[in-house]
Amino acid sequence: MKEVTYDQYTWNDIALSILLERKQYLEDLIKNKTVSISEAPEGHLRAIDRGNYYQYFRRVDPKDSTGEYLTKEKRELARQLAQKDYDRDAINEAQRELALVTGYVEHLKKKISDSHL
Repeated sequence: MKEVTYDQYTWNDIALSILLERKQYLEDLIKNKTVSISEAPEGHLRAIDRGNYYQYFRRVDPKDSTGEYLTKEKRELARQLAQKDYDRDAINEAQRELALVTGYVEHLKKKISDSHL
């Protein structure tokens, strides 16, 4: 059986392809989460652990340390505010990863173009 060997050029192409897919995924994620945040209700969620239950508050004004108490009937609002905060964190992490991936993509493109010379 003949042994298959891959040169560095092939591995760089494979890595570049994978990184370009990841870059597109991160760009789409950032776009979708940004739209989701823009459509979310105003304010932020504040949750207090009371031992055997949680109390949820909606904070619209940063100066208001407590916020509006959310009753059980407003649990959907609490869920939407929690999702909004999660989406904001996801965007921040995706932007950090995107910067790293973009840098490495540029590095690989240069490396591949130099190997063709």
